[in-house]
Amino acid sequence: MRVNKNQEIQDVKQELKKTKKQLSAEIKRETKKGHPVLTCLIVLVLAIVLVVGWAGSLVAKTGLVEVPVLTQMFYEVPEPVREVVPTQTFEEAMSDQLTELVNERIQQIGGADIDRSLSLDLEEDVLTASLQVLLSNQDKYFETSKIQLASVAPDRLELFMPLANNELDSALTVSLVPLIDQEGMLDLSIQSLHVGSLKLPNWIVGLILNRPLDLLTWQLNKNMSQYATWESVQVHDKVLTLIGEINVNILEL
Repeated sequence: MRVNKNQEIQDVKQELKKTKKQLSAEIKRETKKGHPVLTCLIVLVLAIVLVVGWAGSLVAKTGLVEVPVLTQMFYEVPEPVREVVPTQTFEEAMSDQLTELVNERIQQIGGADIDRSLSLDLEEDVLTASLQVLLSNQDKYFETSKIQLASVAPDRLELFMPLANNELDSALTVSLVPLIDQEGMLDLSIQSLHVGSLKLPNWIVGLILNRPLDLLTWQLNKNMSQYATWESVQVHDKVLTLIGEINVNILEL
């Protein structure tokens, strides 16, 4: 009797195990039928969330507008490499240096046939003063009184342009490499551009800055060509050095 009872128990266990396997297989089968749709929906929702979050973080980094939560997470108020206080303009500094140099050389040889080689040092406070004058009509877009140009050794200039009427104190920060082209003109090559905390791709940088930068260098070259023809340029800490030859016309002044 005991044997029969044990056998019955074993049979029930086997039947339960069999039923469990069948039920599990059926559940898996039903789950697989709906799984691709569910997976696609989950992936789609996640993709949308990621894209929206990524786009929101980029906008937040610029500091152009405040994005709830994301601005605190991703935005840092841009600051210049150092504060540059403008003094005399480029024209004033160049005139003073050239007058002193020419007079000194004329006295040395007793005539106007002097050594025309020239090495002109322009402090970053002079560059900043000239830049603020050149961009004085851009106060709709920038805080022109806070725009500055700093010389960052060994070969870069940093152009810092705070945006006007911006609650987050955002700014454009442009890294420039000065060069002298084959025609003896100053050329400013853009190395990078940041809007707020966001570094923009180079192809966007060109679209935004090429034309205004061309206008800026054209004005600088117009002023500089009155005094000298330039051969090379060097950037030292806080100083931009232009190397060239004094124009003959300047000796007649």
